[in-house]
Amino acid sequence: METALSVPESPLPAPAGQNDLPLLEIWLHTKVSSHSRRAYRFELSRFLPFVAKPLAAVSLADLQTFARWLDTQELKPASQNRAFAALKSLFSFGQTTGYLPFNVGAALQLRPNRDGLAQRILAESDVARLIERTPDGRDQVILRLLYASGARVSELAQLKWCDTMERTQEGRELAGQISVFGKGGKTRTILLKPRTWPEERSRALGFEIRQPSSYIQRSGPCERDPIHAGGFSRRERD
Repeated sequence: METALSVPESPLPAPAGQNDLPLLEIWLHTKVSSHSRRAYRFELSRFLPFVAKPLAAVSLADLQTFARWLDTQELKPASQNRAFAALKSLFSFGQTTGYLPFNVGAALQLRPNRDGLAQRILAESDVARLIERTPDGRDQVILRLLYASGARVSELAQLKWCDTMERTQEGRELAGQISVFGKGGKTRTILLKPRTWPEERSRALGFEIRQPSSYIQRSGPCERDPIHAGGFSRRERD
C-alpha cells in the first residue's frame, strides 16, 4: 500500500513552490509501473525530511549534502543511484511544468556502478536443478516460464489466459506465444519454442480455459514481491 507524503514547512517564504504536494502526486502518477511509484515514494520519504524545505528552495548544495548522507548509510551504488534518479526526474518534471524555476537535479551525478550481471547469471545446469527440485505444480510452472520466456517477474505476475496464443505452421510442431505488459508501459510478444509451449500450457495447474480474460493463477494475479523472494504467494492484489 502506498503511504501518504508530507512536505516540511519552511520558516521562510520560498520564491515559489510552497504548494508541493500536488506536484509530487502528479509526478508520481506519471510513472506507469506501480513498483516505480512505490520506489520513488520511498525515496521522497527520505529526501523531504532531510532537506526540510520546499522544492523551489532546494539547491544543488542540498542535493550534494543529501548524497554525502547516503554515503554514510552503507548503501550500494545502485541503491544510491535509484535515489538520485528519482530526484533528477522530480526536478526535471517540476521545471518542465513551469512549477520550478530551475532544474537543480540536472547537475547531480550518478555514482559509478560496476556491472555485476555476470555474477547474477545462473548456469543452465543450476537452473535445471532448481526447476527439478521445485514441487510439481504452480511454482514449477512459474520457474519454467520465467526461464523459457525471459519475462520479468512483474510481467509474468499479471499474465492472463487471453495473453497466450497458439502458433501453428504446417509441417511444424505446435508452438505458442505470450504477450506481456511491463516496464515503460510497453507490450512485448514473446515466442515460446515448440518443446516448451505444449508442456507449459497443459501444466498450468490443469486449468481449463473457460474464460479467456481470467488470470492463469487460481486466485487472481500474483504479487510481484513474493515471487521475487521465492515464496510464490497466492495472495491477491488489493
